[in-house]
Amino acid sequence: MPETKILKLSEMKTNEKARIKSYSAKGLLKQKLYNMGFIPGSEILMVRTAPLMDPIEVMVQNYFVTIRRTEAKIIEVELI
Repeated sequence: MPETKILKLSEMKTNEKARIKSYSAKGLLKQKLYNMGFIPGSEILMVRTAPLMDPIEVMVQNYFVTIRRTEAKIIEVELI
């Protein structure tokens, strides 16, 4: 069985796919991420990073979403 690689969303490279495992947000930030489609078990694709590395654009739930790198650092993903 192949070994799975767990990392932060902020560490993904362009065109990598992953599955959201969890995130450590609480309160309003947790609700914001959930509303934007960052639901554990969902697939995510790293689309691109801005020239200064912030923000990043991902595809989640068939939507393009741009988030700050600080938000991406709290989202744990598993490469697929």
